[in-house]
Amino acid sequence: MTDTLETLVGRVEATTQTFSIVNYDGPPEKRARIASYFEPQSVEVREGVTDASLPRNFAVLHDGEEFVAAASVEDVHRHVAGEGMFEDDFGAVERPAILEHVDDRTFTSYDIGQMLLASHEIERYAHRVGEGELYAGFQRLSTLESQTHIYEKLRDADVEVHVYGAGDTDAPAGLVEHTSDADEILESWFVVFDSDRSPVDARALVAVETGDREFTGFWTYENDTVDDVLARLRDRYPATRETETLRADD
Repeated sequence: MTDTLETLVGRVEATTQTFSIVNYDGPPEKRARIASYFEPQSVEVREGVTDASLPRNFAVLHDGEEFVAAASVEDVHRHVAGEGMFEDDFGAVERPAILEHVDDRTFTSYDIGQMLLASHEIERYAHRVGEGELYAGFQRLSTLESQTHIYEKLRDADVEVHVYGAGDTDAPAGLVEHTSDADEILESWFVVFDSDRSPVDARALVAVETGDREFTGFWTYENDTVDDVLARLRDRYPATRETETLRADD
């Protein structure tokens, strides 16, 4: 028997990484926005000053005492502030590499805006890869109505998209519906990418609603964890309908 999504959320243990903002002389609002992005996660944000000859306005990620990655503060802020999230060229907005190293991160008290931002990261990645399967559950299919343009781009990039939720409306054309009124689906939010290209491309965001539109969960790039999430979805919630694909040139 497969673990429930809630069980999987509880199983991912929080570990502490340190995100340091170094030699920063920019607007305090940008620094505060970055700090607020990491606040619900198991990432400690620090600020420091080093040798004046070293670059200004850069960020460093450590796991314990081990250096992991570095990036400019501007690149990190552009991402966490959601700049370019809704650009027409959906696949062109890339996540800074430093954030790719925030692995198996747990988070608490994510609101809808934060959940959408985290979801778009995985959706963009799937679009860039252009092959594989994306599994998305937003509690109710009607939640997808404001995201139709994204899922049309994924479909047209030959990503097979499976959507989960209460069947309060039809899914966009060309997607595989998995309608269910099970509490697990109504109380969960997830986006999972299973790449046909390479196991290293696998990634998942999984969360459960713990309050009024507040979510607790994790995202991961670990294959074993992604496989556990996929096993639950495939075993428990079979497809109920595959919508007809409608393209502009049909």
